[in-house]
Amino acid sequence: MPALFPLLAFLLAYILSYHIPVSASFGALALGFFLLVIGLINKAAKLRKRLFRIALFIALTALFGLRLTYLPDYRLSKESVLNTSCTELQEGIKSRLHKTDLSPKTQALALAMALGYIERNAEGQAMRQEFIGSGVAHILAVSGFHLAVVTGLIALLLRPLPYRGRSKLLQILLLLVVTWLFTWLTGASRPTIRAAFMLSLYLFGRALDRPISMLNILALSLLIQLNLIPTLMYSAGFWLSHVAVLSIYLFYRKIYTLIPVIKQKVLSYTWESFALTLSVQILIIPLCFYFFGGLSWAFLLTSLPITLLATLFIPLSLLFFLCNALGFAPFILSYCLEVLGNSISQITSFASSIDCLYQEFDLPFWGLMLYYALVISLLFYKRIAEIRQLTLKNRIVMIKKTIFTMALSLATLGIAKAQMGQTPVDLQDIVYGQYYARSAGYGIRSYAFLNGEGPELRL
Repeated sequence: MPALFPLLAFLLAYILSYHIPVSASFGALALGFFLLVIGLINKAAKLRKRLFRIALFIALTALFGLRLTYLPDYRLSKESVLNTSCTELQEGIKSRLHKTDLSPKTQALALAMALGYIERNAEGQAMRQEFIGSGVAHILAVSGFHLAVVTGLIALLLRPLPYRGRSKLLQILLLLVVTWLFTWLTGASRPTIRAAFMLSLYLFGRALDRPISMLNILALSLLIQLNLIPTLMYSAGFWLSHVAVLSIYLFYRKIYTLIPVIKQKVLSYTWESFALTLSVQILIIPLCFYFFGGLSWAFLLTSLPITLLATLFIPLSLLFFLCNALGFAPFILSYCLEVLGNSISQITSFASSIDCLYQEFDLPFWGLMLYYALVISLLFYKRIAEIRQLTLKNRIVMIKKTIFTMALSLATLGIAKAQMGQTPVDLQDIVYGQYYARSAGYGIRSYAFLNGEGPELRL
């Protein structure tokens, strides 16, 4: 994975920046270039290659250390032209919506789920609490799931067109435009930008006809975002979103294949969604306990029905907004939104009233390390037949890389959590953080299903 190499260098630079003075970065940079020159003039090909990789890693670590010290975060201010125009557009949609026959509760739900607009009043706060208590706050907070539903629907409409040559490039360009237009329309929240960025990397890979590696996309997404905004390290939602994608990559197909192929489409999609729900939890649940000291198990009851209903409710809401802006609001569309909205409200209201589903447990750092070490050991055990075919040297290299990657990742998580109490973070990340993870997972699944890739999608 090409992107993992510089990402590990960045994580090492981040960890060392807390313990080594800035002057050491200049020394490391000089050492990296010196080893690079030695490697280039060395005649032994094997030694030259090894020196080159070591020199490049040291130089990248030094450069990232200097970047973390001297360059500021790149942020879009709330007073920017893009955010101001988005807010004005949302206000216009809201004022037009009040003139329709939709009930106030359905209007509020449509604005929240389709545009990310939640009014700061008692009704808006009550709606937030219902979704949080029922374990489906990721459906209310616009993020990866919503983006994937919208882009997946567009991809579904484009499926009759030939997917080759200029037609293919135009389809991918349209999906990219829709991706970032929806991101802007919903206020360009952090989770939506993260999802849009990863989806854009995936679409660029498709445009270039390159093999799609989800691990490579994940590493590249982390690397670019952390370079632009290093303080994302202190966002629980940031870590949970990416760990969720990793958990899906590692466990989704293993769980999905436990049941033979289901030919009935509705049952197949239901089982896919449930398998995805389970696959996300394997790496996410301990992280939620570590970051937040608690978790609502209500999502086991509500995630599947709410996800299916929201997959219909979100695009219908956007279509209703468009029709309303053009001066008409079809009765059948209003009726469908009322039925779907009432169903979602009843499920969340019932689930949030069950207090016993919330569990408190403050997982210590050593417990998190032990859990992930056990998971990795089990993964190695499952692939023991493949590992035995490797030479002893390759086995040692694979184990060393795994331990190094895991050590850097866990050390970064430990520092990030320690800094969360000292650094101002987005309140939305704290409230919805543990739910962004599932949203990232449902986003991938929804996009793949609507794009016709089905359960055979290789992440």
